[in-house]
Amino acid sequence: MAVIDLDPAWKEAVEDVFPYTPLQLCCTHFERIVDRTIPKRKRTPRQHELKEMVRDVLYASTEEESRRAFDELMSRKGYFRDKKSRYVINSLKENYGLLTTHFRVLDSPRSNNIAESIIDKIEMRQKMIRGYKRARTARNSLKLIVTHYRFKPFASCKKKEHNGKSPLNLAGVDTSKMNWIVYSQTD
Repeated sequence: MAVIDLDPAWKEAVEDVFPYTPLQLCCTHFERIVDRTIPKRKRTPRQHELKEMVRDVLYASTEEESRRAFDELMSRKGYFRDKKSRYVINSLKENYGLLTTHFRVLDSPRSNNIAESIIDKIEMRQKMIRGYKRARTARNSLKLIVTHYRFKPFASCKKKEHNGKSPLNLAGVDTSKMNWIVYSQTD
């Protein structure tokens, strides 16, 4: 499955290159669009209510719960008359199927924020790496960063059963006898 933001170019590119790959639009990115459209400090009471209804749709526990929240919002869309609220509702309606793909693909994320966070951390490190005199030293530093992430247990994962387990543990790798620092420097 591919998880992307709501940029139509990304959607078109993924569908073109990977036509049979399920596509999930990032719920966090959608929520940010809602927040930019109706900023918190300028929201009317009705817009606050709309934002909560949108969150109920995006972060429901099951597809059925999401569908009920979506249907409830659609049945009340006449209540939200301002231009910005109508924009949010129309955008949700237009993208609903792709915002809920994660319910139909086993163990898939509804957001790409973890991947973006990792990319940000690697990019920060790359800026520091530019000062290295040898490519090997830079490569080993990057390997160290990536390996640290793979070995480090989650502490505050939304899936509570993942807490205390590293990405490698979740992938079925027994890391109990592995030294992650030594392992990071192997080829």
